[in-house]
Amino acid sequence: MREKDVGIIEYISKHNGFNAIIKQRYSDFIVNEINMEGDIVRLTSFDIPAIKKTNINCEVINEIDRDKLKEMVENKDHERQVVIEVEDSKEARTRIHLAIRDHFSALESSTIDVDNGQQKHIKVVYPKSKANRDSRWAANRPKYCKFVLYKENKDTMDTISLISKNLRVNTNLFQYAGTKDKRAKTTQEVTAFK
Repeated sequence: MREKDVGIIEYISKHNGFNAIIKQRYSDFIVNEINMEGDIVRLTSFDIPAIKKTNINCEVINEIDRDKLKEMVENKDHERQVVIEVEDSKEARTRIHLAIRDHFSALESSTIDVDNGQQKHIKVVYPKSKANRDSRWAANRPKYCKFVLYKENKDTMDTISLISKNLRVNTNLFQYAGTKDKRAKTTQEVTAFK
């Protein structure tokens, strides 16, 4: 394409001009976010981080209660609950809660008072909401997942909406520092609650 092709027929001054290529494809535009440490955000890996186990053996739960929990998970009985009697130490209850989260991650445990607060037991149920029930978020993970979002020729909001739809979660769980260009290849950090 020459100057005359785009309507340039004269110059004000006498100079040689310059040559240029007009960028028009989305792949011509690369937009990378700079993180808080001053580094360029790049997608470097598709690997899922390993979940660190708490090394709490399932044996801390007595065999009868373990069998009840296994049956509850196998039958997907959302109406059932299992009450586990525990000794009166907070450490023992904590070990049982961690064992339940590690070995029966679909279930939710809580400490309840029995006999007007004289004793404490652990109640195990399926979570009430479907979003929590389907969640497999490990108890020993941080509450926020931070990841790099790489997208091509797609709006940030559209991309977050697509991720939310596929994960069956609300879009307001995702936080990011502004939207990036649609017609570009972009990378940016995103955090998601659980």
